[in-house]
Amino acid sequence: MSRIRDDVEPDPPLPVADIWKGLPPPRPWAELEADLESGKLKPPEEIIKGLLYRGGKMIFPAPSKARKTWMLLYLAACVCSGQPWLGFDTKRCPVLYLDLELLLHEAPLREKLIKEAAKLWNLSDLHIQQLRGHKLSMKRIKEGLIEYCKKHDIGLLIIDPWYKLSGGADEIGTEGVADLMSELEEIAREANCAVAISHHFTKGDSSQKSVIDLASGSGVFGRDPDLICGMRELADSTDENPLVKMEFVVRSFKPVRPIGLRWEFPIWVRDDTLDLKLKTPGNAGRPVSATVANVLEILGDQTLSVSDWSDLCCHSLDISPRTFRGLKAEALAHGQIETENKGRNVFCRKTIIKNHENITKQTTISL
Repeated sequence: MSRIRDDVEPDPPLPVADIWKGLPPPRPWAELEADLESGKLKPPEEIIKGLLYRGGKMIFPAPSKARKTWMLLYLAACVCSGQPWLGFDTKRCPVLYLDLELLLHEAPLREKLIKEAAKLWNLSDLHIQQLRGHKLSMKRIKEGLIEYCKKHDIGLLIIDPWYKLSGGADEIGTEGVADLMSELEEIAREANCAVAISHHFTKGDSSQKSVIDLASGSGVFGRDPDLICGMRELADSTDENPLVKMEFVVRSFKPVRPIGLRWEFPIWVRDDTLDLKLKTPGNAGRPVSATVANVLEILGDQTLSVSDWSDLCCHSLDISPRTFRGLKAEALAHGQIETENKGRNVFCRKTIIKNHENITKQTTISL
């Protein structure tokens, strides 16, 4: 029978860093609460007020040839000069724009036109890297991006378009897109900057989709980013007078209402007088349907008043208040939301479903 020798020292415990292989270890609530109260743990600065934190990820899906690059160059100019973008205040900070598509003269020329049209006086904090014609991958440029962003205190990194760095990865496959998003998140964390990418629409009639499903390929494009800015053509839009609706899906802020934009070369200009009804193929009446899942998606993890939730759903899904009320009633009947009366207002939030059998098939209501 063996016994433990008293004269043998036990192995020393491994350092925390070795146990967690460099990852942050769990922390007790008391420490977190103390950090909150002392101000040690606080939100990062908002690069775009009410939309995007430093360290967050943004995706900008829009149709092909919808002037996505003009929009992102305008965003870069506004942020680096600290001027509002489409009515949203920005935090002035250096911006790095990865131009992966334009000819060498185009990005500087476009930015000059934008500067003059928007009356932006100072773009000295704008940096542009022009990489058209080079064989690229995220692996090849990631370390350089992180080093450059840290050296110049870049607050916003814009990659236009993302697929040039995909290395041929299948945008349909969840694994490849998830890997890309993880790389972007690593850059955002290591360099302490927000990262924005442009992407193209999925095929088909975009007017029949929720804004979260506009980006082509894997659903990761809709689930992973902290901010989605989707842009779709309005019913009144023409070739001579382009008009679009921009919709926002945010993770860390209260819901943001859609806005209308008018193209006034070389910038998109906010126009709150526009009718936000979307254009449909052939300008015919569209057989659109909305589901309980759609309205729950817009509710997210928020607790919203019925009126605010209704307004967001009607704008984002282009449905009537009557249709919204029917979908809300379905969600309530199936136990997917719970309500709370606060004064004269009724507030809704998602119910945490503990039993999978309580999840019912979504009912579709045709408009």
